[in-house]
Amino acid sequence: MVRHASGSLCGRERELRLVREFLVRPERGGIPVSRPVPVLVFCGTSGTGKTALLDELAARMDGNVPCARLDCARIDGAPVPRVLADLAAQLSRPCKGYGMLEFPRFIAGHLALGPRLDPTSRPAARRQVEESLATYPKISDPPGFLASLAGGTAAAVGGNLPDLVLTGINALRRARWQWGDERAWYGHQDRGLDRDPVDVLVDLNRKARADGPDVAQEVGEVLWAAFLADLRNGSRSGWTADRRTLNCAVLLDDADAAPELLRGLEAARRRRGTAAAEDPDPLTAVATAHVDPLARGGPVPIDGAGYADHLARSAQHRRHGSYPVLLGDLSADAVADMAAPLSPVLDNFRRAVAMLHGFAHGHARTTRMLLDAIAEQGADPADLHGLLVGPLPAGAGADRVESLALKAFLRGVPLTGLEDLITCSAARNFAEGQLLAEYRPMLASADPRPVVLEAAWWPCSVDADQVMVPVLRRLLLRRLAARGPGERADWESVHRWLRSRCEQDQDLAGELHFALALGEVEQVTRRLADQLDQLDAVAWLALLGSVCSAPSRSTSAQAPGERVRDLTRWVMPRDLPVAPLARLVAAKWVAADPLGGARKHELNSEIAVDLDDVAPYARDGLPVLRAEADRYR
Repeated sequence: MVRHASGSLCGRERELRLVREFLVRPERGGIPVSRPVPVLVFCGTSGTGKTALLDELAARMDGNVPCARLDCARIDGAPVPRVLADLAAQLSRPCKGYGMLEFPRFIAGHLALGPRLDPTSRPAARRQVEESLATYPKISDPPGFLASLAGGTAAAVGGNLPDLVLTGINALRRARWQWGDERAWYGHQDRGLDRDPVDVLVDLNRKARADGPDVAQEVGEVLWAAFLADLRNGSRSGWTADRRTLNCAVLLDDADAAPELLRGLEAARRRRGTAAAEDPDPLTAVATAHVDPLARGGPVPIDGAGYADHLARSAQHRRHGSYPVLLGDLSADAVADMAAPLSPVLDNFRRAVAMLHGFAHGHARTTRMLLDAIAEQGADPADLHGLLVGPLPAGAGADRVESLALKAFLRGVPLTGLEDLITCSAARNFAEGQLLAEYRPMLASADPRPVVLEAAWWPCSVDADQVMVPVLRRLLLRRLAARGPGERADWESVHRWLRSRCEQDQDLAGELHFALALGEVEQVTRRLADQLDQLDAVAWLALLGSVCSAPSRSTSAQAPGERVRDLTRWVMPRDLPVAPLARLVAAKWVAADPLGGARKHELNSEIAVDLDDVAPYARDGLPVLRAEADRYR
């Protein structure tokens, strides 16, 4: 596999650097020490490359850092103790510089969960637990024993463990097994408790067999704590302990499918209190999810993410359990690397990459689908509309590319939810989507909390607004444009309603944005002309950009220049500054359309000339507009 120009197989160099920042153990007195780290959660909708990121992390860590991998979507209700046994078995694999990690406290807890205790006699129950614990010295292969405790989970979730681990290797030397701290740990649990450890294990056994999520969560928390205690002890043992510069790692894919696992880790760390900061566990958990199951706020943009930012946010919000980060879009360079094998069939490689990146906005799966469609058609796409309505390779059925791309986003979403998402795709941001969702005549669903309001659809932050995943919105807008005029919420009615709301709220940018989406180029042009001598030039340019980002329902195959001429036939050439401003509005609107085709660059000279012609009419803004014209030139 060819590496991206960024240096990573998945085009995620920023994310990989961030993981390393949370993985590194800083030095104190020349010796690496652990520091408290939250669960690092990369958030993103389906198809953003979350699993590919974990694939690359696992490949880089293999043999260099003790690492365990788990697909939480495949756990299928497995209890936390079994899942932890899978993680422990994987972390027991030999790793240079770390040796083989030991989990005696965790194994002791699992042994105590085994027998069905006598419910009538506490002394009898204690004897049963003692007998179970006494079997430990007979375990010749503790890593294999951990894998057997995981049951089917190890094969289904973590992947098949190497034979080196599952057979013949005794990671825990029986000579090391002393019923000292390992057994006594359940009495104090590193929290200063003063309890009989066997009594604690008896209670743990009974809770594990009781009904109810609360007791199951408590059992999971105790075993998580034992797991972490073993890691703390293991990090300090061995002759290479003072040279271990990286934490152990646990990689959790689709973590929102098993929130109890992360909640158990968070609770185990929290229960240690100040000791968790003074003697932290050497574990970096990296999870992927649609929405962070531990966080109350939204994810941090990748460009501003880091350990220092985590500390500042945790101090402000008093939240330490997780650090959610929005998975960034693929860069244009990464898309170019993905497209490289198709360069022989692309007439203008750079322009085709720009077109693909402009539409998919770096969304990994949609980009891959479009590239597969180009390979199937065997020709350079003149425009994306033809590509989207074309077929995918054999085996995809009769579906078009855009249908398959949309289905991949919306697995499990009911039909009414899909219809409401289509309606709300007209909204510029979550606040407008919420207004549409609250206006019931527009919605197909009667649900008091409609699907459209789920945070997973609005993860991106732009100018402090939460906005819909760009490529998802573009696919949904195509469905909105296809609705007939008699339907509940067609293109005209939805955009007119939004324009009316903006007019009520005195939101000029919104009002003109939705007017342009309705094709009202003349009205928009004349309103922008009125603002030329009312606003300073920088603000006016910002208004122009916001207005011209409006979606278009046109699927015309016209050349960009011809489309601009059609949109401005109403204007008199000598009507200044309206004539050049009309061409400027039309040209920027066509150029902003991600379906505008590969020839949109031809509009740059048109936009530059029109800006020059409009500049003299701007209030003290001649230099600003001329500089903007030079940028397009």
